[in-house]
Amino acid sequence: VLMRTSDISARYNATTPEASNEWMAIFPRGAGVYRLHALGSSEENRAVFVAMYHEMHCVQILSAALVDNKREDWPHLRHCLNYLRQLIMCRPDLTLESGYFQDNHFISTTAGSVHVCQDWRKPHDFLENDMRMWMNDTSDTN
Repeated sequence: VLMRTSDISARYNATTPEASNEWMAIFPRGAGVYRLHALGSSEENRAVFVAMYHEMHCVQILSAALVDNKREDWPHLRHCLNYLRQLIMCRPDLTLESGYFQDNHFISTTAGSVHVCQDWRKPHDFLENDMRMWMNDTSDTN
């Protein structure tokens, strides 16, 4: 999958009513929680959050805050800004992007390496299946 910097997203536009459903479709059931039971952990059923979904959660929170102009959750917003800052600094992307950014005019090709994205559906489907299995296991014991 090629990542394009020129696309203004219609599907994830935070100002449309459909955007909320599109954002939620990114998250698997359980919102990115993984149960350590599958790893043979001694802490059976301990829940951990997959970083990819923590990152997406923060982008979603920032997007909603900009659109809704709600400021009551500043500690959460500050956490997300700091978390995303650390993420960018930890995994800097040095791809060269061209365009006239002040004019919101992006050129669809990049000068330098091309982004090759991983298939985000794979972890989504894995976590979706894991949550389904965990829910079946817990419903059998009740």
